[in-house]
Amino acid sequence: MSRSAVHAGYALFPLAGALLLTLLLGYVLGRIVTVGVSVNAVEPMAIRADDSAAVPVVRIAGLENGRVVGTVNGDVRLWLGEEQIFASQSGTFSVKPGPFLINSVSVLVPDGMKYVASKRGKKYYGVRDAAGQSIIPENRLYFETADMAEAEGYSR
Repeated sequence: MSRSAVHAGYALFPLAGALLLTLLLGYVLGRIVTVGVSVNAVEPMAIRADDSAAVPVVRIAGLENGRVVGTVNGDVRLWLGEEQIFASQSGTFSVKPGPFLINSVSVLVPDGMKYVASKRGKKYYGVRDAAGQSIIPENRLYFETADMAEAEGYSR
C-alpha cells in the first residue's frame, strides 16, 4: 500500500466528522423544539369542587358492650331484622344485636324417622328431644322404631 493512498483516506475524516456532528446537533435541536412545543400545548388543569352526590355508606364497626355499633354516611335506610335503625346527628348508631345472636340451624328429618343417634355415641333419642337435636347433622343416624335403634347397639 502506498503512502499517498493512506493519506487520501485520512482526508475524509474531518468531512465525515463534520457531517456526523451536524446530524447529531440537528437531531438534538429538533427534540428540544418538539418537547417545548408539546409542553406549551397542554392546557393547565382546573380543579373544581366535587358537586356529585355522596354515595350512602354504612360501616358496621362490630360489637361493643353487647351492641352493634357503626356509622352511616349519606341518606340511607338501615334495618336490623324488622327494626329500622336511626343514626344520631353525628351519623353513629348503637343497637341491640337481637337477630344476630340467634343461631338457627334447621335439620330436615327424613319422613317416618322417629329416633336419632350419634355415630359416635351409644344412646338414641327422639327426634324432638333436646339431646337429639344437639347432635350435629354429619353424625346423625335415624331410626323408624326404638327396636331398630336397639338392634344397632344403641340404648335409651
